[in-house]
Amino acid sequence: MSSEKEKENGIFFYYGNNKYKLGISGVTGLMSGLRASGKSHYTKSMAAAVVSGEVVDGWEINMDGVHYIDLEMHKSLSEAIISQTLDISSVTKAKFKEKYSYTNLADLASPKDKYKKTCDIISNSKRQFIIVDNLTNMSNDSNSQNEGSEIITKMVSLAIKEDKFILMVAHNAQDGTPYGVVGKKFLDGCSIALSLERDMNENFTKVETIKSRFSTPPVYDFSFDENNRVVLGPYIPFPLNF
Repeated sequence: MSSEKEKENGIFFYYGNNKYKLGISGVTGLMSGLRASGKSHYTKSMAAAVVSGEVVDGWEINMDGVHYIDLEMHKSLSEAIISQTLDISSVTKAKFKEKYSYTNLADLASPKDKYKKTCDIISNSKRQFIIVDNLTNMSNDSNSQNEGSEIITKMVSLAIKEDKFILMVAHNAQDGTPYGVVGKKFLDGCSIALSLERDMNENFTKVETIKSRFSTPPVYDFSFDENNRVVLGPYIPFPLNF
Protein backbone atom coordinates (compact mmCIF):
# COMPACT_ATOMS: atom_id res chain seq x y z
CA MET A 1 0.00 0.00 0.00
CA SER A 2 1.13 3.57 -0.70
CA SER A 3 2.08 5.57 2.32
CA GLU A 4 1.19 9.21 2.77
CA LYS A 5 4.81 10.17 2.05
CA GLU A 6 4.70 8.43 -1.34
CA LYS A 7 1.73 10.43 -2.58
CA GLU A 8 2.50 13.02 -5.22
CA ASN A 9 2.76 16.52 -3.80
CA GLY A 10 -0.08 18.61 -5.11
CA ILE A 11 -3.70 19.68 -5.16
CA PHE A 12 -6.07 17.39 -7.04
CA PHE A 13 -9.79 17.49 -7.70
CA TYR A 14 -11.91 14.47 -8.61
CA TYR A 15 -14.89 14.94 -10.90
CA GLY A 16 -16.60 11.81 -12.20
CA ASN A 17 -13.87 9.33 -13.08
CA ASN A 18 -11.35 12.08 -13.78
CA LYS A 19 -8.57 13.43 -11.56
CA TYR A 20 -7.43 16.99 -12.22
CA LYS A 21 -4.15 18.42 -10.97
CA LEU A 22 -4.65 22.04 -9.94
CA GLY A 23 -1.54 23.03 -8.00
CA ILE A 24 1.72 22.21 -6.28
CA SER A 25 3.76 23.70 -3.47
CA GLY A 26 5.72 26.78 -4.50
CA VAL A 27 2.84 28.59 -6.23
CA THR A 28 -0.14 30.77 -5.32
CA GLY A 29 -3.87 30.36 -5.88
CA LEU A 30 -7.03 32.45 -5.65
CA MET A 31 -10.58 31.57 -4.63
CA SER A 32 -12.99 34.44 -5.22
CA GLY A 33 -16.72 35.02 -5.06
CA LEU A 34 -19.38 37.39 -3.83
CA ARG A 35 -20.19 37.45 -0.13
CA ALA A 36 -22.16 34.37 0.98
CA SER A 37 -21.06 32.38 -2.09
CA GLY A 38 -19.56 29.65 0.10
CA LYS A 39 -15.85 30.53 -0.11
CA SER A 40 -15.01 30.04 3.57
CA HIS A 41 -17.04 26.82 3.76
CA TYR A 42 -15.27 25.44 0.70
CA THR A 43 -11.82 26.22 2.15
CA LYS A 44 -12.76 24.06 5.15
CA SER A 45 -13.19 21.12 2.78
CA MET A 46 -9.71 21.78 1.37
CA ALA A 47 -8.21 22.11 4.86
CA ALA A 48 -9.89 18.86 5.91
CA ALA A 49 -8.42 17.10 2.87
CA VAL A 50 -4.92 18.18 3.91
CA VAL A 51 -5.46 17.03 7.51
CA SER A 52 -7.03 13.67 6.70
CA GLY A 53 -4.85 12.66 3.76
CA GLU A 54 -8.06 11.45 2.11
CA VAL A 55 -10.39 12.79 -0.57
CA VAL A 56 -12.81 15.29 0.99
CA ASP A 57 -15.61 16.84 -1.07
CA GLY A 58 -13.67 16.05 -4.24
CA TRP A 59 -10.31 17.39 -2.97
CA GLU A 60 -7.12 15.38 -2.50
CA ILE A 61 -4.37 17.66 -1.18
CA ASN A 62 -1.04 16.04 -0.44
CA MET A 63 0.89 18.63 1.55
CA ASP A 64 2.46 18.82 4.97
CA GLY A 65 -0.24 20.44 7.07
CA VAL A 66 -2.51 23.46 6.68
CA HIS A 67 -2.45 26.89 8.32
CA TYR A 68 -5.63 28.98 8.15
CA ILE A 69 -4.95 32.71 8.58
CA ASP A 70 -8.24 34.49 9.28
CA LEU A 71 -8.24 38.25 8.70
CA GLU A 72 -12.00 38.66 8.58
CA MET A 73 -14.06 36.63 11.05
CA HIS A 74 -14.46 37.86 14.62
CA LYS A 75 -12.40 35.90 17.15
CA SER A 76 -15.61 34.70 18.80
CA LEU A 77 -16.16 32.50 15.71
CA SER A 78 -12.69 30.93 15.81
CA GLU A 79 -13.65 27.86 17.82
CA ALA A 80 -16.59 27.15 15.52
CA ILE A 81 -14.35 27.30 12.43
CA ILE A 82 -11.80 24.96 13.99
CA SER A 83 -14.48 22.56 15.24
CA GLN A 84 -16.24 22.41 11.85
CA THR A 85 -12.97 21.66 10.08
CA LEU A 86 -12.22 18.88 12.59
CA ASP A 87 -15.65 17.35 11.98
CA ILE A 88 -15.22 17.47 8.20
CA SER A 89 -11.78 15.86 8.39
CA SER A 90 -13.07 12.89 10.45
CA VAL A 91 -9.73 12.43 12.19
CA THR A 92 -8.81 12.25 15.85
CA LYS A 93 -8.13 15.47 17.76
CA ALA A 94 -4.52 14.38 18.13
CA LYS A 95 -3.97 14.00 14.38
CA PHE A 96 -5.88 17.22 13.72
CA LYS A 97 -3.55 19.10 16.06
CA GLU A 98 -0.53 17.66 14.24
CA LYS A 99 -1.76 18.87 10.85
CA TYR A 100 -3.83 22.03 11.42
CA SER A 101 -3.09 25.55 12.64
CA TYR A 102 -5.43 28.53 12.90
CA THR A 103 -4.52 32.17 13.51
CA ASN A 104 -7.06 34.98 13.78
CA LEU A 105 -5.79 38.49 12.97
CA ALA A 106 -9.17 40.21 12.66
CA ASP A 107 -8.53 42.49 15.64
CA LEU A 108 -5.31 44.00 14.28
CA ALA A 109 -5.72 47.73 13.81
CA SER A 110 -4.82 48.25 10.18
CA PRO A 111 -4.67 46.35 6.87
CA LYS A 112 -0.92 47.00 6.78
CA ASP A 113 -0.51 45.31 10.16
CA LYS A 114 -2.54 42.33 8.91
CA TYR A 115 -0.44 42.12 5.76
CA LYS A 116 2.88 42.22 7.63
CA LYS A 117 1.75 39.69 10.24
CA THR A 118 0.41 37.37 7.52
CA CYS A 119 3.79 37.44 5.78
CA ASP A 120 5.54 36.64 9.06
CA ILE A 121 3.21 33.70 9.75
CA ILE A 122 3.71 32.27 6.26
CA SER A 123 7.49 32.51 6.66
CA ASN A 124 7.51 30.84 10.08
CA SER A 125 4.67 28.31 9.84
CA LYS A 126 5.61 24.64 9.61
CA ARG A 127 2.52 24.03 7.48
CA GLN A 128 2.80 23.75 3.69
CA PHE A 129 -0.75 24.65 2.61
CA ILE A 130 -1.65 28.22 3.61
CA ILE A 131 -5.15 29.71 3.43
CA VAL A 132 -5.44 33.50 3.79
CA ASP A 133 -8.99 34.79 4.25
CA ASN A 134 -9.43 37.57 3.01
CA LEU A 135 -7.39 39.59 0.49
CA THR A 136 -9.55 42.70 0.99
CA ASN A 137 -8.37 42.97 4.60
CA MET A 138 -4.70 43.33 3.60
CA SER A 139 -4.96 46.57 1.60
CA ASN A 140 -5.83 50.13 2.59
CA ASP A 141 -7.09 50.83 -0.92
CA SER A 142 -8.43 47.96 -3.00
CA ASN A 143 -7.79 50.02 -6.16
CA SER A 144 -4.15 50.77 -5.39
CA GLN A 145 -1.77 49.66 -8.12
CA ASN A 146 1.15 49.78 -5.69
CA GLU A 147 -0.54 47.68 -2.99
CA GLY A 148 -1.81 45.19 -5.55
CA SER A 149 1.66 44.74 -7.03
CA GLU A 150 3.30 44.51 -3.60
CA ILE A 151 0.91 41.84 -2.29
CA ILE A 152 1.03 39.47 -5.27
CA THR A 153 4.81 39.88 -5.65
CA LYS A 154 5.36 39.10 -1.97
CA MET A 155 3.02 36.10 -1.95
CA VAL A 156 4.61 34.58 -5.06
CA SER A 157 8.06 35.14 -3.52
CA LEU A 158 7.04 33.53 -0.20
CA ALA A 159 5.46 30.55 -1.94
CA ILE A 160 8.65 29.87 -3.88
CA LYS A 161 11.08 30.57 -1.02
CA GLU A 162 9.18 28.57 1.60
CA ASP A 163 7.93 25.85 -0.79
CA LYS A 164 4.31 26.45 0.17
CA PHE A 165 1.00 26.73 -1.62
CA ILE A 166 -0.72 30.00 -0.68
CA LEU A 167 -4.46 30.14 -1.34
CA MET A 168 -5.84 33.67 -1.16
CA VAL A 169 -9.58 34.06 -0.58
CA ALA A 170 -11.07 37.22 -2.10
CA HIS A 171 -14.34 38.98 -2.77
CA ASN A 172 -15.69 39.38 -6.29
CA ALA A 173 -17.19 42.51 -7.78
CA GLN A 174 -20.72 42.34 -9.16
CA ASP A 175 -19.34 41.56 -12.64
CA GLY A 176 -17.87 38.30 -11.30
CA THR A 177 -14.22 39.36 -11.39
CA PRO A 178 -12.00 39.72 -8.28
CA TYR A 179 -12.76 42.96 -6.46
CA GLY A 180 -10.60 46.02 -7.16
CA VAL A 181 -7.17 46.43 -8.68
CA VAL A 182 -5.65 44.42 -5.81
CA GLY A 183 -7.87 41.43 -6.62
CA LYS A 184 -7.26 41.64 -10.36
CA LYS A 185 -3.49 41.87 -9.89
CA PHE A 186 -3.57 38.78 -7.70
CA LEU A 187 -5.54 36.97 -10.40
CA ASP A 188 -2.99 38.01 -13.01
CA GLY A 189 -0.05 36.80 -10.92
CA CYS A 190 -1.34 33.55 -9.41
CA SER A 191 -1.13 30.07 -10.93
CA ILE A 192 -4.65 28.78 -10.23
CA ALA A 193 -7.93 30.64 -9.73
CA LEU A 194 -11.40 29.40 -8.80
CA SER A 195 -14.47 31.61 -9.13
CA LEU A 196 -17.58 30.85 -7.06
CA GLU A 197 -21.05 32.09 -7.96
CA ARG A 198 -24.00 31.44 -5.67
CA ASP A 199 -27.54 30.95 -7.00
CA MET A 200 -29.68 31.95 -4.01
CA ASN A 201 -32.91 30.84 -5.68
CA GLU A 202 -31.72 27.33 -6.53
CA ASN A 203 -29.45 27.06 -3.45
CA PHE A 204 -26.24 25.95 -5.15
CA THR A 205 -22.81 27.43 -5.88
CA LYS A 206 -21.21 27.17 -9.30
CA VAL A 207 -17.43 26.62 -9.31
CA GLU A 208 -15.39 27.56 -12.36
CA THR A 209 -11.64 27.22 -12.75
CA ILE A 210 -10.85 30.49 -14.53
CA LYS A 211 -7.08 30.05 -14.54
CA SER A 212 -4.79 27.03 -14.28
CA ARG A 213 -1.15 26.25 -15.00
CA PHE A 214 -1.95 22.58 -14.81
CA SER A 215 -5.35 21.07 -15.72
CA THR A 216 -8.86 22.50 -15.79
CA PRO A 217 -11.90 20.59 -14.51
CA PRO A 218 -15.31 21.34 -16.01
CA VAL A 219 -17.67 23.77 -14.30
CA TYR A 220 -19.39 22.00 -11.41
CA ASP A 221 -21.57 22.91 -8.45
CA PHE A 222 -22.09 22.26 -4.76
CA SER A 223 -24.79 22.90 -2.19
CA PHE A 224 -25.06 22.55 1.59
CA ASP A 225 -26.86 19.93 3.66
CA GLU A 226 -28.78 20.51 6.89
CA ASN A 227 -25.49 20.55 8.83
CA ASN A 228 -23.99 23.17 6.51
CA ARG A 229 -21.67 20.59 4.97
CA VAL A 230 -20.64 20.81 1.32
CA VAL A 231 -22.47 18.42 -1.02
CA LEU A 232 -21.06 18.16 -4.55
CA GLY A 233 -23.59 18.20 -7.35
CA PRO A 234 -23.99 15.13 -9.59
CA TYR A 235 -21.39 14.42 -12.24
CA ILE A 236 -22.50 15.73 -15.63
CA PRO A 237 -20.34 14.51 -18.53
CA PHE A 238 -20.89 17.57 -20.73
CA PRO A 239 -20.31 21.32 -20.24
CA LEU A 240 -22.77 23.04 -17.93
CA ASN A 241 -24.51 26.20 -19.06
CA PHE A 242 -25.83 27.88 -15.92
